[in-house]
Amino acid sequence: MQRRRLSPLARVVFYTLYQCEPQSGVPVVFSSTMGEIQRTQGILEAIADGDPVSPAAFSLSVHNAVVGLWSLVNGVTSPMISLAPVEGSPVPALLEAAGMLAEGWESILVVFCEEAYPEFYRPFLNSPAGPTSLALQLIPSHALAPGEGFRLALQRIGPGGSDGMAVNGSQALQQVLLDGGGPPVLVGEPGTVWQLSIAG
Repeated sequence: MQRRRLSPLARVVFYTLYQCEPQSGVPVVFSSTMGEIQRTQGILEAIADGDPVSPAAFSLSVHNAVVGLWSLVNGVTSPMISLAPVEGSPVPALLEAAGMLAEGWESILVVFCEEAYPEFYRPFLNSPAGPTSLALQLIPSHALAPGEGFRLALQRIGPGGSDGMAVNGSQALQQVLLDGGGPPVLVGEPGTVWQLSIAG
């Protein structure tokens, strides 16, 4: 029943999370700048036209709708956190996951996702062509076996605006993963700059 309610974005998110072969009880950090923006835009247009909005449509448009459905479908009762970072920055979700690992959790699933934005937003924001999702399973560095996985390193390198060399947040993590052991990528956020890399 719940699966029939999944939007294209939710289906992509579910697929990528399942590729991580999650164990039951693993917390999820959900990171999306706009979330279910297509559903939200539909509701806003209905309100503008004076049309009624169904409670079901509203419940599926809120920012934690996707991670809430993941919890319901899979019977997950561990923490589920939904974040809305600036310009798709991976930094807030990685910091949140690092904090949870420091608290003693053995594994955290982090999923970054976006869907194509309605035409109204495209002059102002970079929109993906369609639903996209990237899921990572994070564990403490001391638990990483030789030859398995990789170590992500995140470091704040100073205050200030987005450095001229900084990469758009939505592309930063993808660039680091594709470059492997390449040079660090700078992620610019309002008031600060972060350095993201794969540690040697």
